[in-house]
Amino acid sequence: MHATLRTWKGGATPHGGTNLAIALTRPYNLEVRFVIFDTPNEQAMGLQHRQYIEAGTLFIFPGVHPGALFHSRNVREDFDLAFVGEDFTILVKATIHPEKGVLTAPEGTVMAIESKAGEMSRWGFETGLKAYLGGWK
Repeated sequence: MHATLRTWKGGATPHGGTNLAIALTRPYNLEVRFVIFDTPNEQAMGLQHRQYIEAGTLFIFPGVHPGALFHSRNVREDFDLAFVGEDFTILVKATIHPEKGVLTAPEGTVMAIESKAGEMSRWGFETGLKAYLGGWK
């Protein structure tokens, strides 16, 4: 599952984070937007208090350490959460349900990715596979 990088767009998002858009032309023929939560405050807020989770968007949490706790408090809808290792292998992927979902980053985690529920499966992100993020370094 390789993706071809076609476009990058920058700028801040209304909820915090850096906004990058890429076009995944092979094999998916779709455009994906990345929102990168790269400060501690942005990571602590995550998807909380959003009116909705934008379709076609991956929310990236770089620098996540094993044992980090991810929860669904103050999130209005189900979402997918994946913990990714240094070699981009997806260590754990799950759908989290609001107000009840809590997941702890497993050993080897260096990044977390969140998306609207069902999007990761649609894009081929599954436990044990590599998450090729179109040029992400």
